[in-house]
Amino acid sequence: MKERTSWQRMAALLSLFMLLILTIPACTSWAHSSDRELEGIAQLNSGYCSGDIFCQDLEFQKEGKLLFLVSGDVGRFVVISPGKIKLSVGEDTLVVGYTLSDGKLKLKFDDYSLDYYYADEIAENIAQPDQPTDTGQNFMQQEHPTLIPPTTTQPEFDVDDIEDIGEVTFSCSYTLDANDTLEKNAHSRMQLVDDTLGLADMVKQDPNLTDLEFTQDGKLLIASAADAGIMTWDIASRSVIADRGDGRCIDTKVSPDGKYVVVETSYCFINVMKSQSLEPVSSIEGEICTTLNDVHPNEYIVLASTGGGKVVFYNLLNGNEINSIPACNWAVFSGDGKSVICFLADHTVEVWDYQTMEKLSSHQPGIPYGYHSLSVSPIDDVIALSHNETGGILLYNFVTKESIELQPIPSTGFIDRTAFSGDGSLVAASDSTNVYIWDVVSTSLVFEIRQSDYYVADIAFIPGTKQLAIAYPKWIEVWSED
Repeated sequence: MKERTSWQRMAALLSLFMLLILTIPACTSWAHSSDRELEGIAQLNSGYCSGDIFCQDLEFQKEGKLLFLVSGDVGRFVVISPGKIKLSVGEDTLVVGYTLSDGKLKLKFDDYSLDYYYADEIAENIAQPDQPTDTGQNFMQQEHPTLIPPTTTQPEFDVDDIEDIGEVTFSCSYTLDANDTLEKNAHSRMQLVDDTLGLADMVKQDPNLTDLEFTQDGKLLIASAADAGIMTWDIASRSVIADRGDGRCIDTKVSPDGKYVVVETSYCFINVMKSQSLEPVSSIEGEICTTLNDVHPNEYIVLASTGGGKVVFYNLLNGNEINSIPACNWAVFSGDGKSVICFLADHTVEVWDYQTMEKLSSHQPGIPYGYHSLSVSPIDDVIALSHNETGGILLYNFVTKESIELQPIPSTGFIDRTAFSGDGSLVAASDSTNVYIWDVVSTSLVFEIRQSDYYVADIAFIPGTKQLAIAYPKWIEVWSED
């Protein structure tokens, strides 16, 4: 009887041991599967995050490395439990909730959350792009752009009112190689060697372009590059005439006469510099954290969000506050500068008179939008908004209160930049790797520029023209209508 009992105990212990052997790999696999699922590019979709370091695209790399693709910051991430992730950036460490499903990532902070579209398939291409070497010609091996003919499934228009737009084609006219300037101004930053706090090396960051802005005469191009600062290109000679690397420059706007460039930094204030030399002129700093919105097309007036739910008007030259609009998250000037278009947290859009500061009208475009994916037509009361849920583009008219969905694009990626041509007849938009161009009147998608191997940082038409500049990580291409 004793022997049988001992045997039964041994059998039970053996069964328990085998169960543990089977369970441990399963648990280990689960613990690391979340990290593997997070690897890749998470493109910001929506959420209130003015001045927040997470208000940008993120790249989750292997071994817990986290890159901030706009500012160039480097951090760490560790999944510590189901739905919980620890994020470390510099000396700051925080634990936030997260969910990842159907290609969408949500980070849940204490009082707000941020939504991202996951794009793991392009992470490897963004991390190590090949660099161009010849600045004298179009050195990139371009894929043949795809010409999309107008379709017959567009919104109804009076046929007599629409001119035949014919075949629209673009080709790359020239390329500006920014690599040497970026490398010269790249800064070394502290990077953690492992998960042990305090063990870090100084590592030179890989600098990338972040934003493009032309002077109104089209003679100068200002390109910002986060940690690598800012540079001014002379378009006639296609050369860099000034550059600075002593600041983290994200977005830029230029004064109406082209003499000054207004630069948003990641230090919660705005710098004003001379466009030709990039010499500092003044600075603008609000109550909390100042984010650049727009510059008046005819006056030295800067619009900026202060992080406290209002937009403030500042004098460009001395940084003095002039006026403000409460309960406004973001604002831009109309094409003629007579109105201010204000974007509220609930996706309502208000139009204010610039002179009297009276609210003229309120609108409901009906879609969520991103502040970096909206543009104002230079010739009429129309804005282009990206539809963050589907990647589509909506044209909204403030006079008629009509909205028109542009022809859907083949990409399902997140549209993060839009731009009107100088005459307002074309509108362009970009996702992570491609650029799409529509005819505004017919709403037809007329051309695509596909560069699936390289990340598109920004797009901008040269004022008064149909020439489109496209910023890639290390270079800028200028495409012209044939």
